[in-house]
Amino acid sequence: MQNLSRTILQLEERILHQPFDENIAALLADDMWEIGSSGVKHSRDEICQWLKIKPADACWQLSDFKLQELSADLLLCSYRARQIAPAISASAGALHSSLWKRGEHGWQMCFHQGTKLVDK
Repeated sequence: MQNLSRTILQLEERILHQPFDENIAALLADDMWEIGSSGVKHSRDEICQWLKIKPADACWQLSDFKLQELSADLLLCSYRARQIAPAISASAGALHSSLWKRGEHGWQMCFHQGTKLVDK
């Protein structure tokens, strides 16, 4: 499970940090959707558009990564994320969760949610 956890963490980081291209798009399932930190539901197309236009130097620090196997072909990961570039965010960051399903082309994200943490 440790190798699988490392693999999924690396896929999450690739989606966030690498320039959007067909390899990143292939990590997102065709029926993928997201509930953003504002509570709004976003389609795969909207997510791809955001990934295309985000600043090239945008970077997030991920911590407290956890992976739970829901079935042989379905995983739930959760982690904290805080933007550290182009500027360090003043917010406490957000809790993220993603569902990853294994298909004929490997692991693909099929759901994602980000929930803002309350600043203390």
